[in-house]
Amino acid sequence: MFNKLSYKCVQIIYNLNNMNDKEQFEILQYGIEVILSTLTGIISVLILSIFINSVIESIIFLVIFAVLRTYTGGYHAKNHLSCILILNVNIMIGIVFSKLLEGFMLNISAIIISFIGNIIIIISSPLVNENHQLSKRQIEQSKKLSHILLMLSNIVIILLFLVNKSTLSFMAAFSLFSISVSIIIAKFERRRTR
Repeated sequence: MFNKLSYKCVQIIYNLNNMNDKEQFEILQYGIEVILSTLTGIISVLILSIFINSVIESIIFLVIFAVLRTYTGGYHAKNHLSCILILNVNIMIGIVFSKLLEGFMLNISAIIISFIGNIIIIISSPLVNENHQLSKRQIEQSKKLSHILLMLSNIVIILLFLVNKSTLSFMAAFSLFSISVSIIIAKFERRRTR
């Protein structure tokens, strides 16, 4: 679906600008495909979160997840639709738990999943995608950036907790936990396919 739509978009761009570079066509098509998939994922999450009255929780999760996951690496779904579905299910799991757990249990859960997420991210990131190899310098930069972003995420978690926004604090912590699960799944998948 995204592939065909992005192909049509690039055809229009090429026809309007009298372009004919095949390599540029493929690069532009892939970029548009990723943008369309990402926007669809974000919009689907926001629509779903409107129905369950959890827009702020979803935005907190999405921002931390998207920014940090860019530098940590992790599991990649086989196609865009699977990716969007996994993202939506992941956020809904976090929201369900944030609504089921209350008070002390919500805060303890946030601390536990944040701790687990931190340990796995610190030890395992960046997890380099085999389709997108990085130089040693890029790996070191990603590691530093992921650690800085992790520290900033932890500050957000703590600040939300201190201002008595336990549900938002939990969703931020759940985002870290989700990234760590994504890293573990990707590592198991690599071992299985070798």
